[in-house]
Amino acid sequence: MEVASTIPYEALGYLLTGKHKLGLLYFILGLFRFWRIRRVKQYFTRLEKDIRFSYFWVRCARLLSVTLFSVHCAGCLYYMLDDMYPHQGKTWIGAVMPNFRETSLRISYISAMYWSITTMKAFRMIALEGIEGISDDTYSKAVDAFKEKELREAFLTMSDARKPGWLVV
Repeated sequence: MEVASTIPYEALGYLLTGKHKLGLLYFILGLFRFWRIRRVKQYFTRLEKDIRFSYFWVRCARLLSVTLFSVHCAGCLYYMLDDMYPHQGKTWIGAVMPNFRETSLRISYISAMYWSITTMKAFRMIALEGIEGISDDTYSKAVDAFKEKELREAFLTMSDARKPGWLVV
């Protein structure tokens, strides 16, 4: 499995076929790369237990790597969705860059990362914007509380009538 996770299937497919757009098979084979995530998790777990390294800095490095990986995956997903959508100008990236399919991969990747970061940041704010009469202090406390997954999911699933009461507490 380790060897299968390191093979660049898209590059091999390009060398063999000469096409950038490859089929579903190459996409599925590329999913072997997620196997490496398990190894990275084991590595950080081992570092956290090692007394030679500061637990705080290891946790910070782990948080940073998870955040960068999440932004990268979401950006790649947005790029793939925009690339596959038949109406080029009616997508997030296509609305800003009308010819994003002809631009360089670097610029397209940066645009996809921008949308990924913007979406991750705005997700917490959307749930609060529809509620009237929230003080600034309550708003900032709710944004801090939404960093915890359980609280965020509980808030998003409760009815609109209960949300203002929950925010006051």
